[in-house]
Order: sequence, then C-alpha cells, then structure tokens
Amino acid sequence: MLILSAAPAHAGVLVSVSIAPPALPVYEQPPLPAPGFIWTPGYWAYGDAGYYWVPGVWVHPPAVGLLWTPGYWGFEGGVYGWHGGYWGPHVGFYGGVNYGFGYGGIGFVGGEWRGGVFAYNSAVANFGGVHVTNVYENRAIIAQNTVVNEGHASFNGGAGIQARPTPGEMQAANENHIQATPRQQMHENSAAQDRSQLASVNHGNPGTPASSNINQYHQVAQQHVQSQPISAADRSVGRNYNPNTREANQDQRIANGLRSGQMTSGEAARAERTQSAIDQQVHNDRVANGGHLTGQERQQINSEQNAASRQIYDEKHNGATIAPNAVDNREANQQQRTANGLRSGQMTSGEAARTNQNQAGVAQQVHDERTANGGALTGQERQQVNGEQNANSRQIYNENHNGVTTAPNEVNGREANQDQRIANGLRSGQMTSGEAAQAERTQSAIDQQVHNDRVANGGTLTGQERQQINSEQNAASRQIYDEKHNGATIAPNAVDNREANQQQRTANGLRSGQMTSGEAARTNQNQAGVAQQVHDERTANGGALTGQERQQVNGEQNANSRQIYNENHNGVTTAPNEVNGREANQDQRIANGLRSGQMTSGEAARAETTESNIDQQVHNDRAANGGHLTGQERQQINREQNAASRQIYNEKHNGATVTPNAVNNREANQQQRTANGLRSGQMTSGEAARTNQTQAGIAQQVHNDRAANGGALNAQQKKQVNKEQNKSSKQIYNEKHNSTTAKPAAKAKAR
Repeated sequence: MLILSAAPAHAGVLVSVSIAPPALPVYEQPPLPAPGFIWTPGYWAYGDAGYYWVPGVWVHPPAVGLLWTPGYWGFEGGVYGWHGGYWGPHVGFYGGVNYGFGYGGIGFVGGEWRGGVFAYNSAVANFGGVHVTNVYENRAIIAQNTVVNEGHASFNGGAGIQARPTPGEMQAANENHIQATPRQQMHENSAAQDRSQLASVNHGNPGTPASSNINQYHQVAQQHVQSQPISAADRSVGRNYNPNTREANQDQRIANGLRSGQMTSGEAARAERTQSAIDQQVHNDRVANGGHLTGQERQQINSEQNAASRQIYDEKHNGATIAPNAVDNREANQQQRTANGLRSGQMTSGEAARTNQNQAGVAQQVHDERTANGGALTGQERQQVNGEQNANSRQIYNENHNGVTTAPNEVNGREANQDQRIANGLRSGQMTSGEAAQAERTQSAIDQQVHNDRVANGGTLTGQERQQINSEQNAASRQIYDEKHNGATIAPNAVDNREANQQQRTANGLRSGQMTSGEAARTNQNQAGVAQQVHDERTANGGALTGQERQQVNGEQNANSRQIYNENHNGVTTAPNEVNGREANQDQRIANGLRSGQMTSGEAARAETTESNIDQQVHNDRAANGGHLTGQERQQINREQNAASRQIYNEKHNGATVTPNAVNNREANQQQRTANGLRSGQMTSGEAARTNQTQAGIAQQVHNDRAANGGALNAQQKKQVNKEQNKSSKQIYNEKHNSTTAKPAAKAKAR
C-alpha cells in the first residue's frame, strides 16, 4: 500500500509503505569524475512496481558550503516512511543507516569544505585517475562515526537500526535546506524506469548499484528501458513482493557467505542456482495468479526453501573458505573500462563484445580453478590469470584508441520514429492505451532482435538481417497506421478537460499573485496525484474509466477545485517583485548574447547553469517560507545575481564570438509563432505542446552538434536542421489553421 503525503523534500514523510525495504547491497564506490563533486549514497525508493534501487552517484552540490544529508526509511505506526534527503550547511539525521563511503550512520566523514573548496578524505574517497589537490587523511574519524550494521539494514526503528538524532543533528534539521537538485531527481526517475533496479527482479542485487556520474547511468537506464521495459506483470509482482520474505533472506545469506569467505564461488553458484530456480517458480506462479500464491503453492515453495536453507548452512560450515583478492577487483575494473568505452563511443558494440568475451573467458577460468582448489588460486594460476588480464587490458586500450567509433544509424532512427508515432497516437487520442501497448510490444521485440543480431555479429547487421528488420519495421509501421485509423479513439473527455482547467486556474493564480508558490505547489501536487490515478486506472482498463472510477475522480477533482478557490481567496498573495524581474532580465541577456553571436553556446550554457541554480535557490527559499523571501535571503540572491550579471557581461565581451546565424533566428521565430497561436486561441495547449516538443528536439540537436564541433554547425548539419525546421514550420501552420481553437485566456498581470 503506497501513501503519498504533501511535504517538502527535506521534512516529514514523503512515502509510506507497509513492507520494509530490502537490505542495502554491498558495492564499490566508483571513481570521482572531477574535483568538486560530493558522493551521494544509493538507496531503495518505492514506485508503482515496488522497491527499486537508486544508484549511488557523485553529484555537484547546488552551492558552495552545502553537504548532502541522505534520505532514510523509518518504521513508525506500523508503516515504513521515507524521509527525503536534502542539502544544507551541516549533515542532519539520516536514521543511523550506514550507507558507507563516509556516511557511516552519523554525519559525513568523506570530506569537508575548506575556504570555499571541497577537500576529500583520502581514507574514504575513490579518486581513480583524477588528480585531486585538496586532500587530507583522517582514519580515526571513520570509526568514531560508524554505526555497526552487520545485517545491512536500510531502515530505522522496528527490527532495523535503533538510533536517535543527536543534538547536533536536531539543530541541523532546523537549518535552511535545499531539496534534491533537478539532476538528482532525474537520476531517481531513471532508476524508476530501469527494470534491472527493481527489487522484485534483482532480489536485492541491483544491476547498477553505483555510477560515477548521473549522465553515465542515464544512458544505461535508457538502454535498459528500450531493451526490456517494465511490464504490467512486473508492476503487479513488484507491488506484492516482500523483500524480507524467506526468498530474499536466502539470497542475502548466500551473498554474505561469499563476501565473508565462508563460501567459495563454486558453493555460492550452486546455492544461487537452487535459489534462482525457486525464485523463478515463485515469479511464474504469481504471474499466473494475479500476483499471489495459492495455499498449495506456498506449501511447495516452503518445502523447497527448507532444503535450500540446509544447503546454504552446509556450504557455509564445511570448512572451504576463500579470502578477498586482487583478481576479482581487476576483473571488475576491466569490465568498467569496457562499459565506459561503449558509452563514450570510443568502442563499437562489436569491440566491446570481443573484450567482454575475453574477460568472460578469464572469469570462467578463475571460477573453475577456484572450484577445483577449494576457492583459492595457486601461485602459477595467479601468474597465468595476471598475464591474460594484461593482454585484456592492452586489448581494451587498443579498442578505445583505434579511431573506430559508433555513429547513429538508419535502423535506430526508424525505431525512434516508430516509438514517436505511437506516443503521438496515444496523446492525440487516435490510439487507445491497449492499441499503443500492442504496438510497443511489437516494436520492443524488433529492438531486441536488432540488439541480439548486433551482439552476434560484432556490432553490425548483415544485409540479410537488415532486410529482415526492414520487413518487420514495415509491418510494425502498418500496424501503427491501422491502429490510428481504425476508428477506435479516445475522445477528449470531461476528466481530462477538468484536469487541464484545474492546472490553468493554479497557473493563473500564481501569475496574478493570488497564490503563493507554496500554495501552487500544494495544488499541483494534489492534481498530479489525481492525474496518476486516472492514468493507472485507464491502463488497467484498456484506456477507459469505469463509472465508479469516474465518480471517485470527480469527487477528488471537486476537493481540488475547492482547494484552488480557497488558496486564491485566502488573502495570502505575492506581488510582482524585483527578484523575478532580474531573473527574467538575466535570461534575456543570455538569449540575446547567444542570438547576436557575442556568446558561444558553451558560454551561454555556463551562464544558464549559474542562473538555473539561483532560480532553484529562490524557489526553495520561497517554498520554505510560504512563498516569500526573508531580507537575508533577498540580500544573498542579489549578491549571486550580481556575480551572474558580471559573468554574462564577461562572456559577452571576452572576444569569443560566433557569427549570428539563421538557425538561431529561425528557432526563435518558430517559438514566437507558437506562443502567438496559443495567445490568440488559434492553437490549443495540446497543439502548442506538440510543436514546442518538436522545436525542443531540434534545439537539442543543434546544441549537441555545436558542442561536438566547437560551437559551429557544418554544412550537412545546417541542411538537416533546415529540413527539420521546415517540417516544424508546416506543423505550426497546420495546427493554427485546423479549426481546433481555444478561447484566449485572460491576460495575466505582468511579473
């Protein structure tokens, strides 16, 4: 049972669940990507498919002097509640949970701020190959701030960690906080869509426990989403999965036995095969029975778990042990280097497949020799493995530096185009959610086939395979067309219209000053909850709502409507203010500098990042203070805006320029036409959203091409962008003249 409650990210309980989260997985900290980043540990979050692991990651703090307080699960009142993490000047209470890597349960000992620069404790941080000058070593502080957590419990209270806030942690809780940054939130959203992160799938051992940076994992998650998206069956099983059942406990015992050395890799492999067979049986029985097990099935599983438990006990106490060693660490390092090369494009999928195949051969050899020798390697075997690892290391280096890279191709382009057509059909109402699901399943099968063929052929497709894929894509294209034109549609309905109306009223209240940002945030959060409920119920019912569901949604919309009215008329208002005006002025100066050529795209990006951080700080301060800024906060924001203003001036006058070009001007013109159509009523908000989405895609493409080419576009790229702008221009024209209109909204007060 999932319970959402309105609360700031740094206070109160955000999510409550009746099932305890899984134990914390054991993993290695990835290397620091660059000086200035702070480690944020991984954690179990909860979504519509149950618990999922959000990988630990290095994050750039939103401002100098801020430290991260991790979120934690706490047991109270019969439920497990999630207390969100936050940035602040001091580390507060995080349940006494020992997340590792400096977060031992009390404070943070992995580094500290010194004179505006973050210094790292070398006894904790993994620098990898990054040169770091601000370093110190303090091992004593680690033991002083570590909570012993042998069972790797991930929650406070109940059967978990028995810890209470110290006076210092209680004081830190009352300081000004900043919620997780937008990039941290994107990181969590990526994990929520990655099937390999689901506890019900990985049984406590996530596919990606940690990542060096957010972008790196985002790419991995997107690949997983495309190759194996989370299904309705996964969600059903996930919501009913209890990670603290006997099944999860057995997995944990095997993992602990392997880590402690009580079990050899051969013994652990045998026990895991037994457990995996039981897990698969449980999964299949649940899927067949709507997420549940019958009494007879439970009895059968219990009998098999008893036998598995005896096997684990015997393997752990038979005297065959192993000790942690450098061989495993090097193997993991080689795999990471290969993965990095594939993500960066320095290695093709074929090159990565070859290095992975060689590495797998070494790993198998190590496994076999350990199994034969009771878990250990002889001196000769170590020497042999080391020689093979050296050869693999040279191969990885050569593959990374041979100049053979991967570029986007026609097969991927068509796949993306099909996905877009399905999404458009669903948004426009031409396809029901059931039809879209069928088309997506077909597309997913083709994607998987392409992936398998490439892996088998060193990263490429043969002519015959391309022909076969093309034939299947043609069939999928016809399927999408037929589904969109078969007369089965979802017409705009009262539920959607009312949702849009509520959002518009909230936006109008915020613009006019009748609602504070805090009031608007509350109403938007409630509205988002209703929207999610409508989405889930439609998905479950083939795109429709039952009479009872409509009645329930209508009741909740009535409550939201009253809330919006009350917030608009409670006398708490905000007036147009200097902070907002200056923020808009800075944004305009950046945009003007980019259009005039006085700023390069890199300079504009830097200035926009600075401005975005200030905007986020203003938002957080207002949310914490009921929509207002204190005098001290205004003074701080003003100082930061002064610095940002100087940055913009310097970037515009440093002599680094780009020639004003038609691409930027046309992009601005398209956006203006869309805005005019929306204001005049010639375009509905849905039509404007579609054209803005198309335009945003083009803008992103231009940005990426310029970033890759030192701020310029080559002739071929200009030609491609011009072609897409032509299509976008026709789309805007068609949307404005298709007789679908919206009543012009009342003009909002100037901000």
